[in-house]
Amino acid sequence: MLTLFDRYLLWRYWHAYLITFIALMGLFVIIDAFGNVDEFSRDGAKIPQILQNVVKYYSYQGCVFFNAVGGVVTCLASMLVLGTLVKHGELNPVLSAGITTYRIARPMLLAALAVNLLLIADQELLIPSIAHELQLRPGQHADTHLQRVQPAHDYSSRILIHGGMANIGGKKIIDAEFILPAPQILSEVQTVRASQAVYERDLENPENSVWRMQGATPTYDQLKLTAIGKEKILPGNSPDEFLIRTVIGFDQVVSGQKIFDYLSTSDLIQRVRTPAYGNNSSQALGVLIHSRFTRPILNLLMILLLIPLVVRKESRSLVANLGLATLASTFILGTTFAFNYLGTARLIPLDLCGWGPVILCGGLSAWFSGFVRT
Repeated sequence: MLTLFDRYLLWRYWHAYLITFIALMGLFVIIDAFGNVDEFSRDGAKIPQILQNVVKYYSYQGCVFFNAVGGVVTCLASMLVLGTLVKHGELNPVLSAGITTYRIARPMLLAALAVNLLLIADQELLIPSIAHELQLRPGQHADTHLQRVQPAHDYSSRILIHGGMANIGGKKIIDAEFILPAPQILSEVQTVRASQAVYERDLENPENSVWRMQGATPTYDQLKLTAIGKEKILPGNSPDEFLIRTVIGFDQVVSGQKIFDYLSTSDLIQRVRTPAYGNNSSQALGVLIHSRFTRPILNLLMILLLIPLVVRKESRSLVANLGLATLASTFILGTTFAFNYLGTARLIPLDLCGWGPVILCGGLSAWFSGFVRT
């Protein structure tokens, strides 16, 4: 049951959160838009079209921006609320009534939990649904834009995708080139070229996903397939069409490992279980999965760490308290990035990479709890 003071703190928290996020988002839009003004006005676009391109582009980018800074803004909003309570002396009568500081901060923890739920929904539902738009530069359109294919290697079948131009809207490669290995697939190494290769993903079983090679040279009948090759290369609807079965999808050949940030956690877990990805990709996937599971916990622990630093007993300088809290939160964020880097470089185990910052932040929160004003 929330008291009147709890509801007052919730209102202050959401007010501070929205103002902080809007300010950061506005700063990002202004700086980025000035750097891409030529891209938005390409092809002689008029002002209404330019404004439409700007709104569309930053609407999509706003989802990624919220996912990136949402946890940081949670800490900033908590610091602002606690700081204003201390500045205006609003804590004194409440503490005099025997209510602990951590009980006062409970509404902020509930609000932070709500923000975590929004971040999870953004990461797991919204961002994956607009991943194709997030891969575009300002002024580009998914249906017409072409970009060079990034070479991608299927480590289970040894098939290499390395040529052509990718059309993001149609999820296809124009002038595609696939290298089929020997002796796994063919009796001798051969490069297959096609006028276009369309990716068809099987949602229920990703291992059955295929590239439909259309206008292929050589044709299916001309390929000297092995027994395993006949399982990986399937005939199509016409002589110059056939299917290449691989879990390396369209997103991988367009964005490489960057696409991992736009995928849902369930999709990441599916990919890390398949042998088609190399050691570097599998390690990056493992680091990302661990960080997604620990981030909500870390966001809550950060607030518990900031409470005794902002509302510190035997301290009369609010500026010093806020500076110390900012320094502590920066240290935790820097440690998190460092652990992720070390985990990606295989210098520390994956479990330590994900849970190390949580253990550190939790330990510091417990250690500093004795400094809180009561």
